[in-house]
Amino acid sequence: MAKSKWPLIQKYLPQIKAWIAKGVYEYQIIEKIGITKPTWEKYKKENKELREIVDSGKFLREYELIPTLQNALVKIALGYTEDQAEVKETHNMDENGKVSIHKVITKKTYPPDREAVVKLLKNFTRDKVRPFDDNPADLDIKRKKLEMEEKAEKIKVEGF
Repeated sequence: MAKSKWPLIQKYLPQIKAWIAKGVYEYQIIEKIGITKPTWEKYKKENKELREIVDSGKFLREYELIPTLQNALVKIALGYTEDQAEVKETHNMDENGKVSIHKVITKKTYPPDREAVVKLLKNFTRDKVRPFDDNPADLDIKRKKLEMEEKAEKIKVEGF
């Protein structure tokens, strides 16, 4: 009879929720733990505690990680400025023999990122009637198809 893998899985229960919440997929967790997919699925089906941990990790990923990533992508798409602290050490010593250290804060500007804009537009217009498409060849094909459909409709109505 095969030895139970539950103690091995149970050892990782606190980490599994955090891993899933951070975006780690179940197949990656299975590899980390060192079990097979059928074993994982068996224990998920049999063990309510594991099922709840996986579900709560997915909930956290859906409602915390994904919005955070979307907000970061919007920030990158629009461009932003942030303060950056830089510590500079000077070799001036005071009478006690201490070296002077100066903290300099500079502003770093990041311009808008085209790829982030395209990804956001594609994502935010996915369910709309006119989804965003940045491929000129596709746009040209769609335009020609529309022209042909209009000509075909005109021929139906007016005849040759």
